[in-house]
Amino acid sequence: KLSDRGVADLSFAASWSFLPANLITYIFPEFYGDMLNFPYWGPNSPLFWEMCGYVGILPLILSIIAIIYERNKYTLFFMGSSIATLLVALGANTPVFKIFYYFLPGFSKFRGHSKMIILFAFSVSILSAYGLNWILERKVKHERDFRRILWPLGIFAALTVFFAILFNFNNQIALNWWMRFWKSTNLPLNFIRDSLSCALFSYFKFSFFITSSFLILFYWLNKKVSIRSFKFFTLVLIVADLWL
Repeated sequence: KLSDRGVADLSFAASWSFLPANLITYIFPEFYGDMLNFPYWGPNSPLFWEMCGYVGILPLILSIIAIIYERNKYTLFFMGSSIATLLVALGANTPVFKIFYYFLPGFSKFRGHSKMIILFAFSVSILSAYGLNWILERKVKHERDFRRILWPLGIFAALTVFFAILFNFNNQIALNWWMRFWKSTNLPLNFIRDSLSCALFSYFKFSFFITSSFLILFYWLNKKVSIRSFKFFTLVLIVADLWL
């Protein structure tokens, strides 16, 4: 009772929740800066390590494949776990927060629920393993399943490459969009302008890895590469993504 948690109330428990605006870090981790080339300036600054939920592009794709095609008690459990932990991480930004606060024992004594993103990342990692296993065992039994995986991914990858080329050759387009996007904030114009380079790096990186993910899945499902090569390039792609 003598600690800070002894007098914890609803506002205390609601502090340092993962903000919905930070969900974009699941695909663009440097959207608000990376604390290396540009200072992190996003919501709940400067807690970059608690406000970036990036798990990699290919693992995210594989986890979606597992949820859609590899339905078993384990994938269903970790799908539920990923949803539940993300809801807890979002804290006061969801309607279920007060239910947790009043009815889940001990929940009202803690704050900083954004830290739950580590359990979300763990759940997605397990799901991605099941998705990868589904692909390795070539469980694509029908051409329809094959198209459902590759066509949307290929079209989306092509669009990201198109805009990456457009932004690379005409940086002014990206700058104009970026300035309009943040004009309602109180951030200095020069700060907004300088932060664009970090966000563009994140976008270019995303475009590269979404395209690479499509290509590696395309060649594997079309039986153009051996299982050893597929495993090798998958490993390299995931490690390089997380390393960057």
